[in-house]
Amino acid sequence: MSLSSALFSGISGMNTLGNSMTVIGDNIANVSTVGFKASRVTFQDVLAQTVSTQSGTGQLGRGAAMGDITGIFSQGSLESTDSATDLAIGGEGFFVVRDPENINLEYYTRAGEFRFDQDGNFVNPSGYLVRGWSLDQSGNEVGSIGDIILNSFTSPPEATDKVTLITNLDSDGTDNSLDADVKFANLGDVALGGDAVNHPIYLTLNNATSVIKDVSQFQVAWDSGTTTWSITHGATEYPAAVIAGDASGFTIDLDNDGTTDITGRTGGSLTADGTGTFDVESPGALGVVTQGGDAANNNISVTVSDSEALKSLASGFEVSWDNAAGTWSITNGIANYPSASISGGANSFEVDLDGNGTTDIAGTVAGGGLTANATGSFDILPPNGMLSQVWDGTATPPLGDGDYEYQAILKVYDSLGNTHDLTVYYDKGDVEGQYEFIVTVAPGEDKRGGGTTGLNAVDTAVDNGAGLLARGVLSFTSDGQISDVDMWNFNSDGTDWDVSNADNWTALNPDDSSHISSDGYFLINPSFATDLTTPMEFNVGLAYDGTAWARESLSTTQYASAGNTTFQATTGYGVGDLDGISVSSDGIITGNYSNGQIKPLFRIALAKFNNVQGLQKMGQNMFASTRNSGDAITNKPGTNGLGTITSNALEQSNVDLANEFVKMITTQRGYQANSKVITVTDQLLQEVINLKR
Repeated sequence: MSLSSALFSGISGMNTLGNSMTVIGDNIANVSTVGFKASRVTFQDVLAQTVSTQSGTGQLGRGAAMGDITGIFSQGSLESTDSATDLAIGGEGFFVVRDPENINLEYYTRAGEFRFDQDGNFVNPSGYLVRGWSLDQSGNEVGSIGDIILNSFTSPPEATDKVTLITNLDSDGTDNSLDADVKFANLGDVALGGDAVNHPIYLTLNNATSVIKDVSQFQVAWDSGTTTWSITHGATEYPAAVIAGDASGFTIDLDNDGTTDITGRTGGSLTADGTGTFDVESPGALGVVTQGGDAANNNISVTVSDSEALKSLASGFEVSWDNAAGTWSITNGIANYPSASISGGANSFEVDLDGNGTTDIAGTVAGGGLTANATGSFDILPPNGMLSQVWDGTATPPLGDGDYEYQAILKVYDSLGNTHDLTVYYDKGDVEGQYEFIVTVAPGEDKRGGGTTGLNAVDTAVDNGAGLLARGVLSFTSDGQISDVDMWNFNSDGTDWDVSNADNWTALNPDDSSHISSDGYFLINPSFATDLTTPMEFNVGLAYDGTAWARESLSTTQYASAGNTTFQATTGYGVGDLDGISVSSDGIITGNYSNGQIKPLFRIALAKFNNVQGLQKMGQNMFASTRNSGDAITNKPGTNGLGTITSNALEQSNVDLANEFVKMITTQRGYQANSKVITVTDQLLQEVINLKR
């Protein structure tokens, strides 16, 4: 019996050591397997057999058995790679992956050899989907853990909403736009007469170089029977002058060279004969002529006494004389000057625009004075608004090189990702320490009110504001620091683009939340797509703090040096293609796009277990949870002992070859020794059998 037991003891030893060799072989076979965790075998003796001895009872061992095969989850070394989606965990965590055929079947792995497949799925080499959280633009998790799937490989565009332009404007610069002093020396004579319906005629000087002589009482007449215009007075100074047009307006070519020098546009359409009179001033503006009224043909010469008071455009500013009451009143245009008042008699009037008690505009009646009720209209153009007045959206270019002191061009984006040039022109102001500016886009790209509208040649003046977004005035202290900004937005319904029309201008109020951004900058409102406005804050280094303008550390200046752009920046961007992926230590997958955007996309989830020895190997470098391991505890990398993630690296197998070879030798020797037990026992049994012979 004892010899048989010896045989079985030897066999048990060979069996256990053979299995041990299998484990050793498995470890060695996976010495280069990414994320592989080695195993080790432990042995235990088999329940002993009790036998009788002289001293009582004793125990005979029955051999050996495998006690346990234990996983070794120590950290493997990290190998650098050239793929950003190769990931390694420095800690106790496991990546979570899902069976692509079963949404509820999750596995766990330390092998971080991942990539995005053709459908945008983040997968391991076996096609199992990596799990994590989607992130919003701020990098916050959205919803619960799910598959990491990149649904789009492009970055959508974002329209520009902030424009910053910091410049130095030459304090020794010149006023290149129309000279305000000439403009306001005389706004033109207003004719109160003629038998036409009361239609004002708005005059525009198209070509100042052709105006070489002053002509007072230059007179044009409309014949409704023949529907023709004629020059009936003052033409002797311009013998070559020709006039053409219809009931809606006229054009005059003073030197008969084929170009329009003066444009007249009626407020409506003349329905009866009439005569209009105005001054031709070399080289100033022509003003506005009003036809109508029942007064005798008395002309009112209008002059400006205080150009500083002219802050807002007021086209069609209208004054009326009540002969019975002997008083003047302002009947139109007052909305832009709420403090304005008028006084005077039959021979003259005085207008106080800003209510400070001084005369800003004076009107003198020619002849013996008004003897009947009469109404006269004229334009009010601000002294620092001349730059906007020389803008012509119908011309190419809309602004001549000699009409401004400095320009800056910024690239902005619309909602579709198209780029547009936003050009800001600067010109020396008419008042010391001031610069005026206009903000413009290409007229053909201006879609406000549905887009530009083609008009008859006689009415091209109403198109001249296309592309003009805003005008403004920058004020500076004596040491060249910016101190104040005034700004007006140019508005259009898509049919009236006339820069001389006061109704098209809106004075921006910093106390009006619709005029200013939350950061304290005035808003401009370009429209690059039909019926779609893109508000942008316009920052020149001066912000409104709720009570006053506050200068910022980087701001526009006025020093005695050539104009230059100190700093410029715009928000927004076009469509971008995914150029690359990066993964941070806290598991955030970030997309790098060709439009310069860097966006957080996903956060990788990690899991750990209370008993990692209870995990079941599933092959393909994956483990499955069991009752012994407990449920997975998932969280963000870097929390709860899960460890952090290293990109461009893979965790190597933790197999120690030297240790495995030593185990192999000891296992081999043990196996040989157990085989000898069987051989010797066999020889002993042979001797027993030989006793019978």
